Amino acid sequence: MLILMQTSTDGIMQEIENAFYCTDYYVSDALYQPGKPQYSMPGIRYVVYSEGQRNNLYAHFNRMIYSGSMGRPVRKNDIRLTLRRVFAWHNFQRGTLWIKYSCEIYKDDGSLCTGSWDILVMIQIEKVDGKWTAISIYEAP
Repeated sequence: MLILMQTSTDGIMQEIENAFYCTDYYVSDALYQPGKPQYSMPGIRYVVYSEGQRNNLYAHFNRMIYSGSMGRPVRKNDIRLTLRRVFAWHNFQRGTLWIKYSCEIYKDDGSLCTGSWDILVMIQIEKVDGKWTAISIYEAP
């Protein structure tokens, strides 16, 4: 049964991985101010999201990528990610997914820019139109 539960959540694990490697910069509509220097870096596509979308996986995990990018566009090959599912429990409609990740961002010269290691995240999930969706994300401080 446990294997079935984990296999069932492979889609949301892929979405989490995609969120880390997404090179768009997700900015809350409450913070975004076009024309401000921090929001006018060339080569970056800004995606403005509503504060009501706090459970957006892309907005949540993208924050870490751009907070450590030192004001330059991040490329996928700058990111080293280790992502693993620690535990999954659900009734095939709702549940909880625990993941652990380590993520490092490297500069052009190959030196480490920033990183986070062994971060535990609890994600409350729910099936919406046949697809797992994050309804709540709690990341350990």
